[in-house]
Amino acid sequence: MRGPASEHPPSGSRPWRVLAVNRYGVRPGLLIADARNTLYLLRFDPLRSLELSTGSAMIGSRMFHALGYWVPEHYLLYLHRSDLVASPKGEQINAVGRAEKLDEEDIALLFAKSAKDQARGYRAVALRIPPGFKLIGPLQLFNRRTDDPNDIVPHEPRGDLRGLHLISAWLGINWI
Repeated sequence: MRGPASEHPPSGSRPWRVLAVNRYGVRPGLLIADARNTLYLLRFDPLRSLELSTGSAMIGSRMFHALGYWVPEHYLLYLHRSDLVASPKGEQINAVGRAEKLDEEDIALLFAKSAKDQARGYRAVALRIPPGFKLIGPLQLFNRRTDDPNDIVPHEPRGDLRGLHLISAWLGINWI
């Protein structure tokens, strides 16, 4: 029920620094550094759909964790626009995927497309980015990764991947 998130929630000391903004695509969000310099990816609910995206992220992360899959730490929080400031070195990702200099208006434009609880502010899920995290690319469903010496089993017979198909279908997640 608790899931993997319990030890590293974002610092209560605000404002947090916004390092990157992506307003485009299926999953717009912010990359922030809190007061302890821990990195988090913030995802918000779409306009007029409060709790839709954040609720499913919290439930899905706990279900996958309970099934034995590694999932990042998910923290549910409420914040206001004033809780965030643009980092001088921050970037915003434009509509064609190129990085441009970040300013306060880019953050405001993301919030304009996000649902807001009038009493508590914007609801978000903060995904903690572990120290030393390196993105290695999308999941490969066939053969094995030649660039990973620990990947010694061909992916076709791996039960964890076959199980992922079933659980994803049950939850209505299209991950391929």
